[in-house]
Amino acid sequence: MRGHFKDVESGFAKLAALIPQDQYYRFNDHWRFVIQRLSFLASLLIYLESDKLATKEEVAGLIGG
Repeated sequence: MRGHFKDVESGFAKLAALIPQDQYYRFNDHWRFVIQRLSFLASLLIYLESDKLATKEEVAGLIGG
């Protein structure tokens, strides 16, 4: 499953290149649900692997933040 998060990370990098500086919140509604779902999946993966709750930094590391 971690391999799929590499695709997510590269997708976010491409998206970040397209969004003008300081314009994130202008477009936030377009991908808010997707980021919530990815955060949940990253947290679940970390929990299943290590039997502990994920930190914000761990989740951000998986989804490319």
